[in-house]
Amino acid sequence: MLKNKIASTKGLIRLYGAIFSKLGVDHQIVLTCDRNERSIDRSFENWNNAGNFLFYFPATKKFFAPTLPYMRYPWIDPSWAATDAVFCQSTTIGTYTTAIAVVKRVPLEDFSATFSRLDATIGFNSRLDSLQVDFTETDGGYLAVTSRPIFVRGDAEDRRKMLKAIARFVTNSEKLLSSDVENDKIEDCNDNKPFILKEDILTDAMLENAGKNILVKLGQIIGPQTEMYQEKPPQFPVSLDYPHTLERFIDFVVPSGYTIKNPGDVVIQQDFKTDGVTNLGFVSSYKMEGDTLRIHVLETYREPVYPLSDYENFKKVINAAADFNKVTLVLIPK
Repeated sequence: MLKNKIASTKGLIRLYGAIFSKLGVDHQIVLTCDRNERSIDRSFENWNNAGNFLFYFPATKKFFAPTLPYMRYPWIDPSWAATDAVFCQSTTIGTYTTAIAVVKRVPLEDFSATFSRLDATIGFNSRLDSLQVDFTETDGGYLAVTSRPIFVRGDAEDRRKMLKAIARFVTNSEKLLSSDVENDKIEDCNDNKPFILKEDILTDAMLENAGKNILVKLGQIIGPQTEMYQEKPPQFPVSLDYPHTLERFIDFVVPSGYTIKNPGDVVIQQDFKTDGVTNLGFVSSYKMEGDTLRIHVLETYREPVYPLSDYENFKKVINAAADFNKVTLVLIPK
């Protein structure tokens, strides 16, 4: 392997295991699975379900996935976590070394480490027939390690298409005035740097005229949202890829000669707490500073799985995001 620079999955596990043993690093091999496809059953031995390999370090209680090229310690594929796995704890009897299999849970990283922050400034052009949207999105944690590979693997044309797709997602327009991506190299995986995307977009798709009034579809800036409407009672808990927060800071510059008729439409409060701490929520608020409407949105999913008892609250939060996406500001002449 070292000579030819080629290795199978098992070969890589053996190589890293030998390195850790040589360096005296306490470690355990962990066999897990993709929880979206199967699970490891404590009561039924089936090694076909244990096909993904991890290393676990008892000293730090963290994991390492050597076969995933875009993951760096302690980040692993989130679908390999929040599920049971087989921990192989080595033991030596005389000169014979073997392992004891113990089934335990592989936890996800703390929810606060996975985030997406949007900073957007929205203003009119001089003719009041288009909006210029200047936004920066910063993704950290699991969101960064799932976003970055698209840009690492793609060529210039793939990147161009992706940037246009993102612009279309948040403004329904592909008129990019400028764009930039930071921490998009494979080397940036090593430090788990946040993935940063910047775009300056010109759009008329977020505007409509209604007589002398101007309608601004401001809610579109958070992108299309899922809506949950279900007549039949749910049968299973709600499972997320990973816990995370979505925070948005949106500045809307009101053009001279106009005022906002309905700023209160951006206010949505769906906040559910456990022991005084928000466990699940969508909360948006605003304040006026001069001619700028400053909006703050915080969407929180603290848990990877919500039981059936939380289903209705979860549905309210999901639908709250969909309601915000539909918010249209009405600008009226002063």
